[in-house]
Amino acid sequence: MISFLSPLFLAAAATAAVPIVLHLLKREPEPRVKFAAVKLLKRAPVELTEKRHLRELILLLLRVAALLLLAVAFARPFFASGAASASVDATMVAIDTSYSLSAPGRMERARQLAKDAVARVPAGDLVGIVTFADAADVIARPSADRALALAAIDGVSAGFGATRYRVGLNAAAQALSGRRGTIVVVTDLQESGWDAGDRASVPQSVRIDVVDVGPLPPNLAVTAIRRDADRIVASVRNTDSRARDTRVHLALDGRPAGDIPVSIGPNTSAEVALPAPSRAGAAELTIDDRDGLQADNVRYAMLDSTSRPSLLLVTGAGEPGRDAFYVQQALAAGEPYQVTGISGARLSSADTQLSPHAAVFLLSTRGLERRGRDALAAYVRAGGGLLIAAGPDIDDEVVADVLGPGAPLRVVPPADARPQPRTLAPADARHPIFQPFGSSSATLGLVKF
Repeated sequence: MISFLSPLFLAAAATAAVPIVLHLLKREPEPRVKFAAVKLLKRAPVELTEKRHLRELILLLLRVAALLLLAVAFARPFFASGAASASVDATMVAIDTSYSLSAPGRMERARQLAKDAVARVPAGDLVGIVTFADAADVIARPSADRALALAAIDGVSAGFGATRYRVGLNAAAQALSGRRGTIVVVTDLQESGWDAGDRASVPQSVRIDVVDVGPLPPNLAVTAIRRDADRIVASVRNTDSRARDTRVHLALDGRPAGDIPVSIGPNTSAEVALPAPSRAGAAELTIDDRDGLQADNVRYAMLDSTSRPSLLLVTGAGEPGRDAFYVQQALAAGEPYQVTGISGARLSSADTQLSPHAAVFLLSTRGLERRGRDALAAYVRAGGGLLIAAGPDIDDEVVADVLGPGAPLRVVPPADARPQPRTLAPADARHPIFQPFGSSSATLGLVKF
């Protein structure tokens, strides 16, 4: 379909009538000239009247066409795409799937409100579905298929992300692809979902309607759990405007260890203590709250530090705090693991037992000689877990030697990688091969090849 950016210039096409009017006004009857003798005209050039009229008509048509094409050119015609030329409007239903919608019955209500929004869309308009929390996903593109949109709504469920209205609005606006229409936002209107600096790109031709799911129901949550001598102390918060009664249950190492009733004042927290023997390794504390958010009704804690899995980090210098700071901090968060470090050279020189470790993180192959490679290979064959962090400190040949020729995993350098220079580093200057160099053997480290 052809459209025009400046259709008013098409009015100039009326000027094509000017040559036609001038042509008609210029028409005059041929004058009659009397000659005394016809013999004087015998040698004069004869022009047929029909040919001359045909030439004048062609010239007239060219003049008219030139004026018409000029008017069309100024009107700037273009072929509109299917999305831009569609005269129908579209409605995008954006459904909030954040954690606050996980309370019993809230997601069901959000789905019903979304279906009601689809039912209100005019018959000729398109409908699409977007879900959003801290990220957005277009689960149904705009189409005239109402059954497809309703099926997409039936598959929506609440997650654990935070509410971010900006990502939902941007995704819905992009899915409209320039069409006029409406974005219907089905949400529970969490205030934290819109930051002061957030900006959403929504065209002026798009209207935004907000459908409220309803306020968040009163909630009880286990906010903290810790060990205090021979007791487990938990903090339980009540977000209700009235006092709430609940029951706290404790399980140690997967077995029930007791429960206790507790009364919590409005908008406050209360601490609950339950006895726990010192030999317990893991604790699970739950509360009864059927109407609130379910994910915060339980907390877990490791009580026995000796039962924490041990992880070994193989680095260049054997100092995780310097060689692998972020990895160490990530593994130490909450103290679920015992993290130790060792260098490749020490692993190759000492008789280190790897079997007590739950997993080995190979972050560097520097200094990893035959003895250390064989120890890692035997550990993997025995069922141990080996994580290889591919990077500049990992030699693909050393990894291939550790894994063996039949291993399905291969570490290869990038196609555009330049070979790293090799350095001669004497591991033991007392070796007879280095004795001729004497005290200058340390300078061998300056040799690169």
